[in-house]
Amino acid sequence: MRTSQRRSKRRGALLLATIICVMLASTVAASAIQRCLRHRRESQLRQWQVQAAWLAHAGLERAAANLQRDDQYQGETWTMVINNQPARVTISRDGSVLEVTADYPDDPHHRARERRECNLGRKEKLSHAKTQRRKEKNKFL
Repeated sequence: MRTSQRRSKRRGALLLATIICVMLASTVAASAIQRCLRHRRESQLRQWQVQAAWLAHAGLERAAANLQRDDQYQGETWTMVINNQPARVTISRDGSVLEVTADYPDDPHHRARERRECNLGRKEKLSHAKTQRRKEKNKFL
């Protein structure tokens, strides 16, 4: 009987060691997966921020072209699809201040937003005006 008790204790210890090894391997794998997912989200957000910055810049250029044609230009909302993602650029004018807001993708919760302002001054020529760049806190959940 004693040999069977020793065997069952050894089997129990071996089973416990196996369970602990599997738990450790699972923890390491879960940590690696989380790290990969976080890196992917951060990389995607950086891509969105770059795209939003380019869209805001394009919005300023579009506003400059429209102001050259029509000095009463008050702005517009410009929508498009880029890489199967909706994008929106809103150009608005309040007196001598021109504001461009670019959202990419155009989603209320998961997006990058870039805002740029431009003081038009007396001549209302955007090409010579200095622009201010503001980044709104990006939402990415």
